[in-house]
Amino acid sequence: KNTPNPETDFDFSSSTGTITKYKGSAGTVIIPDTIGGIPVKVIGDDAFNYARINKKVLSITLPSTLKSIGNSAFYNQDISYIDFPNGLDRIEGQAFLNCTQLKEVILPDSVSTLGESAFKQCESIEKVVLSSNLTEIPNSCFYSWTKQGALNDIIFKEGLEVIGANAFMNQCAVNGYTGALYANKSTLENYFDGASLAVNGRVWLANYMRPQVTDYAW
Repeated sequence: KNTPNPETDFDFSSSTGTITKYKGSAGTVIIPDTIGGIPVKVIGDDAFNYARINKKVLSITLPSTLKSIGNSAFYNQDISYIDFPNGLDRIEGQAFLNCTQLKEVILPDSVSTLGESAFKQCESIEKVVLSSNLTEIPNSCFYSWTKQGALNDIIFKEGLEVIGANAFMNQCAVNGYTGALYANKSTLENYFDGASLAVNGRVWLANYMRPQVTDYAW
């Protein structure tokens, strides 16, 4: 196992188990499971936000004890891959906004909540696997707004009930998902009525269901 960064690289609230700021110099960050003997449960709002720490993070290893990732926690960082730990429950709004190098989002089934625009402007994402405990993909969650994204594979699971407005806007255009890209609600509901989404056979549902699809989700 790789050696974690020194505990002194992090401002840490022992009362809440929250990393409040990264202050190290390394671009490769391995967050320890504990700091001062206290489990790391939360990466706080703006903790790795480039605009705040003025340091590009190229690689991040999250602690196995993590439960929540805060608002704008990794804003504008150059992370290409993240292994989200089992036990993670929440990823708040704009947590990975503008992480343009991120290639995939594979969520463990422990994740129950995604915030709005959590992965917005992550235009290099090629694969998304959602949690079975996730009931809603919120507005603009994977929205790519400056250019068309690279999304090639999406796996929805049985618990999904709602796909919010602009949730995948522009993300699928590179690989020819034009049939659903700007489709309205009624068209999308037809696509989602069954085990497969009728676009290249790469977007599929784990079980038969009909989630509520907000207008212009794609």
